[in-house]
Amino acid sequence: MQPEHRIIVGIDMKHPSARLQISGILRFAAKHPEWDVQLQNCHPSDESINDDSKWIPDGVILDELSYSTIGTRVFRRKSIRAAVFTNFTPPGSIAIPHATVTTDERGIAFAAADLLCKRGLRNFAFVGSRRDESWSTARMQFFKSALSAKGFPLQTYKAPKRNPNGRKHLLDWLMSLPRPCGLFVAFDQRAKYIIDLCRPSGILIPEHLQILGVDNDETICENTRPTLSSVAPDFERCGYEAAAALHALFKGCSTTAKELKIPVKETVERMSTTDIANSAGRIERARDYIRTHAFTSISPISVATAIGGSLRLLEMNFKKVTGHTIHEEIVRHRLERVKVLLTTTTHTFDTVAALSGFHNTNHLRNVFKAKFGKTLTEWRNQPRLKQTKP
Repeated sequence: MQPEHRIIVGIDMKHPSARLQISGILRFAAKHPEWDVQLQNCHPSDESINDDSKWIPDGVILDELSYSTIGTRVFRRKSIRAAVFTNFTPPGSIAIPHATVTTDERGIAFAAADLLCKRGLRNFAFVGSRRDESWSTARMQFFKSALSAKGFPLQTYKAPKRNPNGRKHLLDWLMSLPRPCGLFVAFDQRAKYIIDLCRPSGILIPEHLQILGVDNDETICENTRPTLSSVAPDFERCGYEAAAALHALFKGCSTTAKELKIPVKETVERMSTTDIANSAGRIERARDYIRTHAFTSISPISVATAIGGSLRLLEMNFKKVTGHTIHEEIVRHRLERVKVLLTTTTHTFDTVAALSGFHNTNHLRNVFKAKFGKTLTEWRNQPRLKQTKP
């Protein structure tokens, strides 16, 4: 069967939703043999519209970036009879029949509010995209509206336009948030950035901040520590409905709506918002107990006994949240004490070991060398910068 419709699909593949949208479009096309779909602007090596002069397109599906890069060339073609735009509003100059298919920003924001409110939180914050694109602003406004209906205020991060130390500015704001706090972030990659920023700064997730992103990009969400919860828009359906809308325009039928909003597919909860068996409070108490008793003869068993509950569950959740074991947390505190004693006292190594919670000096020597690559003597004798009085 000769194709009746030739369609250009331009969707930027850098976005994690792109493959799902294209999958939806191609799934629709597979059911319609009269369609011939060509992907354009979807791969770095593909720069042309089509190098076959006899291949004359009559329809187009474009996202915002592709519209800005190839839209002018596409709409110069008088053969284009209809167009569908995904996740942005086209300019008023588009004279041919067209429709817009977008993810439901209100649904995304309300799903985020529902999940975080179910955690019993009373403090909430939002971090948007750096450039405050319209979709990011919409998510913030709808999130604020959802919380306001429940009687909760919202704190919103506003990045300074000119700041050479943006990381510190954001970290200072995160440190200022009341705890515990539900933090909704405009998209997953930004949420991962925040989690990575919190880890070395003493902000615990999910104890201090429960963080929720958008897109459910599994490459990011499953490989962030702790794993990232995320609202999943139905991107695949977005692509399918875009193709269906274009098909209706070809037939001269009016679409169900000039702008079709695709509802949220699901909210995928992972460790960044999950408090398994009330683990967040137990982990916080375990860390406090370790800080206080690390230099005595404590062990993971004694930590679990002191705070109550299952050692196995505590061990599992402790590692998921902090990225290391209870034993490693104890050793970390002890080694920090060793470094201080080596540089500020003349104690013998036996005394340093005893004051730091190590059973014997040989054990301390082995652990210290493995961690820092230096012997105790080398660490003590290395030159230090002398502090000068102001």
